Amino acid sequence: MNYDLSPLVLTFKLASITTFILVIIGIPLAWWIAFSKNRFRYVIEALVTMPLVLPPTVLGFYLIIFLGPVSPIGSFLQHFFDLWLVFTFAGLVIGSIIFNLPFMVNPIKAGFESVPVSLIEAAYTLGKSKKEILFKVLLPNIKPALLTGVVMAFVHTIGEFGVVLMIG
Repeated sequence: MNYDLSPLVLTFKLASITTFILVIIGIPLAWWIAFSKNRFRYVIEALVTMPLVLPPTVLGFYLIIFLGPVSPIGSFLQHFFDLWLVFTFAGLVIGSIIFNLPFMVNPIKAGFESVPVSLIEAAYTLGKSKKEILFKVLLPNIKPALLTGVVMAFVHTIGEFGVVLMIG
């Protein structure tokens, strides 16, 4: 018996790429949401969380509309970069990133918020930069939250069908 494993390979490739990109995007975004005093913080947080309440097929349909060749974004990308996003793997990655963003950002944000403020203030008094505090104080102290975000994003990408059906 010969089995076609290409759908499985494609699924794990999509999940791996999506999770990798979400780690890169999710950590700074979660940090900004957790510690920012900006008044637009709540708007960004709501936008990040929005895929949790939108049905996957609706989100996929909106992405087709916004990224399609007749939309301003889609026509710009097609005209200047010869880049098609609808019904391509790149489009699948973008859709998966948008749909899985809250599954990465929310646990990491909660992890950042659970770190005692006194620990961060102590690092500042020792002359540490924001970058040093992020990499040497915050991230080591939120390993469980990071792991939760990575696992949730990866597994949710594997299980997601609606966005993939619409865009792919």
